[in-house]
Amino acid sequence: MGGIAGLIILLIVIVIVIVIVATRVHSVMNVSPNGPCEGGPELGATGQPIGHGNYRFPCSGGGSAVVHLGG
Repeated sequence: MGGIAGLIILLIVIVIVIVIVATRVHSVMNVSPNGPCEGGPELGATGQPIGHGNYRFPCSGGGSAVVHLGG
């Protein structure tokens, strides 16, 4: 009976890990471009021109940053 109990505990741990990973992936996929920059601008991201030499870049943890590149 000890083997069956261990297997059940292992299955419960696997389910918990899957739920945690799925929650993390879902939260990363729903990053809002609005609000303050969190985590710094994404490396290699293309900025969108917003006028007067300013460009908006998405940030890795959410939000966006406006950078003045001249003009």
